[in-house]
Amino acid sequence: MANELAKNLGLLSEDDANRIESLLKKIAAPTDFKIEDINGFYDHFFLDKKSEKGRIAFILPNKKIGSHIIKRDIKKDIILDSLKKFKG
Repeated sequence: MANELAKNLGLLSEDDANRIESLLKKIAAPTDFKIEDINGFYDHFFLDKKSEKGRIAFILPNKKIGSHIIKRDIKKDIILDSLKKFKG
């Protein structure tokens, strides 16, 4: 999900996102999570320990594999749009 959000923000290329997914699959990490209620799922982000003062903190891949950035200013519509890929 972080890769999808990073792609939508222009932080990660499609090729790098595919490479990351391939690496995750090699170690049997889940890559195809399904969300039934996107808005409810979004609301749960605020329960995460990285969220504070009504802002969600995301740790996202940034420009290349192995590099990351912490983003706290992502608009809700961009997050929801990214989650639509996982609608089950």
